[in-house]
Amino acid sequence: MYLYEIELDEGAVESFDVNYDSWNGSGRRKITVPPEYDGVHIIGKGRGKTIVQPGYDATFMFGTDVGHVKISGCTLLTSRRYTIKIGESGEFNSKLTLDLHKVAFIEGQHRASWGISSTNADMHFIDVDVDLPGIREHFLYAHGVSKYGIYWKRVDIQGVAAEALKVCTRAFEAEFVAGAQLIVEQCQFRNWFTPSSQRGGVAIALQGCGLSGVWIKRTLFWGAPGSNTRSHCIGISDGLSTIRNAANNQQRYYDINGVPGGPGATCGTVDITDCGFMGYGTRNLVSTQTLFPGYEDELGIPYHPIVTSFRMKNCGAYGTAGINLKHVETAPVISGMNNPRTEVFLESVGFDTSVSSPVRFLTV
Repeated sequence: MYLYEIELDEGAVESFDVNYDSWNGSGRRKITVPPEYDGVHIIGKGRGKTIVQPGYDATFMFGTDVGHVKISGCTLLTSRRYTIKIGESGEFNSKLTLDLHKVAFIEGQHRASWGISSTNADMHFIDVDVDLPGIREHFLYAHGVSKYGIYWKRVDIQGVAAEALKVCTRAFEAEFVAGAQLIVEQCQFRNWFTPSSQRGGVAIALQGCGLSGVWIKRTLFWGAPGSNTRSHCIGISDGLSTIRNAANNQQRYYDINGVPGGPGATCGTVDITDCGFMGYGTRNLVSTQTLFPGYEDELGIPYHPIVTSFRMKNCGAYGTAGINLKHVETAPVISGMNNPRTEVFLESVGFDTSVSSPVRFLTV
């Protein structure tokens, strides 16, 4: 891959836009990637050394024709709306990728709405630190993907106002990508859905995502002690937009066959292995369910499963919040839960393992 390199100095550096023409503050630097390149690589001197300053609406904005965007060795400060914006609603076939390596996100002088807003773009994050408890909404709000899906490795969510990782693929704004996957490994999620936000509530929220596979492994979810609302770790559903926009089929979720509002599952295989969950209250640690039960006849929506299969192996789940599975096409398989080896490891990193979480297989 042939990327156009932009090297940043140590210290505070100005932000800029790449292949993006819309206004984002007067006198703002704009860079156009020469056509012979496959994308751009923004290279800092290291997290905590290169500090990219806010723009007006966004710290970085990337147009739909930029291709592959790689950012490495930087700390990014939030702007008024986004820290990073990549892609545009309804702009299909963009084939965008956002590739972050050794990047940190912290709050600047402006209270942002989102950390990252992406449309029709793949995400590839390795060694990323996120501390955004005071923004208004989600860290990553992914409106669909472009080629392969989303990959997170060693992403440390220290705080985020609403949801940490949200994928919502609605037909009017994002295209369906057959075979797309979500892979999350060796990550940690803490302090999500803070009092600064009324949005969200799930660390990983998948709403009508149309992904063929979700793989979560060796990842820890630290639900907030004493909270009913801040312990929902993984939620998979068909999304609320179906109720609100029932007359417009374009607004509906994709099923895994790419049909908007179709009869198929909205997500394929879900596999969760060697993970730790801790949560309290009456909310769910992990859930799969439709968000519009009883609306099927009124809206002309066929009954559909949420996931085709669900497997959970060698995980630890502790606290009063439960695992609630509904609308799974085949019988869920849960094995090796709260085994002695897992319990010893989770206690060593600070989990309270005194109460095992209930597991419920709910009927339709």
